[in-house]
Amino acid sequence: MMDQASQLRELARQRQVASPWGTAGARMILIASAKGGVGKSFFTLALGERLAARGLQVLLVDANLRNPSLHVLSNISPEFTLNQLLSIGKSDRLGQLPELLPGLHLFPNEGNAANLYSGAADNGGFFIEELQPLGKIYDVILLDTQTGLNTWNLTLIQAVQRVYLITIPDPTAIIDTYLFLKAVQPFADLNRFELVVNQTLTEKGGEEAHEKLNAALKHFLNHGLPLGASIPFDLSVRNCLNDQVFPWQRQVKSKVRRAVQAVADEIARQGTLHSGSLTNKSEVTL
Repeated sequence: MMDQASQLRELARQRQVASPWGTAGARMILIASAKGGVGKSFFTLALGERLAARGLQVLLVDANLRNPSLHVLSNISPEFTLNQLLSIGKSDRLGQLPELLPGLHLFPNEGNAANLYSGAADNGGFFIEELQPLGKIYDVILLDTQTGLNTWNLTLIQAVQRVYLITIPDPTAIIDTYLFLKAVQPFADLNRFELVVNQTLTEKGGEEAHEKLNAALKHFLNHGLPLGASIPFDLSVRNCLNDQVFPWQRQVKSKVRRAVQAVADEIARQGTLHSGSLTNKSEVTL
């Protein structure tokens, strides 16, 4: 049996998954993390909400096969999930994509797919192909992945245009983030990555964490990451999540929202592709 490193090398040798749409379709953006509990899924939802508020058509994809949570944070009961797609092997009108807000849909997931399939790389490529028709409908597709690096995550990383790598200022999280990037570097372009430092306690906390990570990256990997966002800790947001109520439902406005808004603004400045093309949002099916 191959270890994880051997599996990643074999995946990279067998194929490099190119972006399926390039500039002609939806921008594919991956939300990743090296450590659990850093706010990856919250960032995915918050970024999707802010992009939709700008008039973009946005699809959130819960591509976390083991511990999906977007349906919990959104308080929905999935009719059709990504894990079902992988187990069934086809997607011909198997279910509707729930609409969270105008212009914002969710491709949910539920359960644990660990025993549903074999060959995560093949399933990752299949899933990217299944998303392709939706690339003609949406402006942005955000994929929330599971923590760490495996063949499934690497396949998705190779397919997207950008990766937001979420961390927190905690030293162990910074070390884990460095190790994640070290493992990725032989197989994917690190220029696709931007760092997001979440739950900072001071205004400079994100910058300091970014500087520490980049010092290690530049010394050992001869590379540095841009700082995509520094998001402060906000107790009101934490309380919403504890109550399983997303902050937009309580109209929470804070520095957290402004920080995520800045990321959405940067994405939107790249230009809209399909805005207004989705005439009946509640009937989008996969």
